[in-house]
Amino acid sequence: MSETQPFWTSLHDRDPAKLRDDGEALVEVAGRGLCHAARDVSMPGIAGSLLQMLEVAGCGAVLEVDAIPRPEAAPLERWIVTFPSFGYLLAAPEAHAEAACDAFTRRGLACAPCGRLDATGALRLAADGVEAPVWDLRSNPLTGLSGAGSPSAGA
Repeated sequence: MSETQPFWTSLHDRDPAKLRDDGEALVEVAGRGLCHAARDVSMPGIAGSLLQMLEVAGCGAVLEVDAIPRPEAAPLERWIVTFPSFGYLLAAPEAHAEAACDAFTRRGLACAPCGRLDATGALRLAADGVEAPVWDLRSNPLTGLSGAGSPSAGA
């Protein structure tokens, strides 16, 4: 991770054949029906990408920040807003979480359950038993892509 930029790459030191196999993890999860939704972690980092996913899905979540896999040298407060070059958020039922993670971990990729979805419409971060609200999508939409309130909603 750069000291001045919120980017981290995992691609430079990996063999191209390994990178292709890494990409198959998400294909496996989808093919086996292990998750309801997935979203790549992009420019807004883990927390921002999750917020975008929640807005479109019309739900909320608690993100357990201490459970998020991260490089040893990456401070948590920077890691949750970093673009990691290869990362996904999976919305998997609790009964499928272990199998969904296994598709990644057996390839040597970090993956762990680190939150839960709910009906609140808000993103909350949790650590050490304390929860803090980050964004309430019902009172303050992020992108407006949920369709709620748009002229074509429900059409």
